[in-house]
Amino acid sequence: MLLALINLFGCSILNDSNADQITEALQKKYGEKFKVTGLGNRLGTATNDTVTSYVYAENKPDVLFEAEVNTKGELTFDNYVERRVTRQVEDIIRKSFQDQSLEALANVHIYGPTGAKPTNPDITLEEYVKSHKPELFIAQIILKNPTGDLKASAASIMQAYQNIYANLYGTGLEGKVKVIAAEQYADCAEKFREEVSVTKTWYEDFKVMSEFSVSVTGAGVNKSESELESLIKGGK
Repeated sequence: MLLALINLFGCSILNDSNADQITEALQKKYGEKFKVTGLGNRLGTATNDTVTSYVYAENKPDVLFEAEVNTKGELTFDNYVERRVTRQVEDIIRKSFQDQSLEALANVHIYGPTGAKPTNPDITLEEYVKSHKPELFIAQIILKNPTGDLKASAASIMQAYQNIYANLYGTGLEGKVKVIAAEQYADCAEKFREEVSVTKTWYEDFKVMSEFSVSVTGAGVNKSESELESLIKGGK
C-alpha cells in the first residue's frame, strides 16, 4: 500500500514539476503566461529524455500546441507560433464554408516552410507566407453532412475552396474531408476543437458518411462539381 501511494503521489509531483518547467520556459521565451493541459511522452523514453506537453497561452486558450523540455528543464521544441499561424488558416476555412451555409472545422498543418522557425507569435498569415514560403497547407476537415440538394452542396464546397485559396496568399490547400452524420456533428466538433492533431483512428467514435480529399491551388480546385457530388454520397 505504501509503495502504491509513493508511486501515485510521485507521479503527481513529476507531472506538476514538468508542467512548471514547461510553462516557465515558454514564458521566458515568449513573455506570455501558459497553462499545461496534459503531458505526453515521459522522461527517459527509448528515444530521448524529454517530456512533451499540450499547452495553451492564457490569452489564447483556443490555440493548443505542443512543447517539449529535457531533463534540465530546457525547452527543446514548441510549435506555438506555427499553431498561431495555422489557426488563422483554420478560421479562413471555417468562415469560407460558413459563407456557403455549410458547417465545417479544420485542423491544419504546414508543409514545406523555408527559413528559420518563426519566433513572433503575432505574425500574420500574410507575413508568414511571404517570409517562410510554405509549399502547402494540409487540413483535416470535418463537414456536417449536407442536407437537401447535393448538387447545390457540391457547388457550395467548390466555392468555399475557391474562397479559401483567395485568402491564403498564393499557398495551396489539401483538405482531407470527413463528412460527419448531422446528429453527431456537434459532439464531434466539440472534441475536434480540443485536438492538437487528428489521426485516422480519431474518427472511430463518429459516423463518417463519406470521406475524400480535395485540393486547391492557383490552377483551381482539383475536383469538378459532379465529382464532388459523387464523393459526398460516398462515391470514389
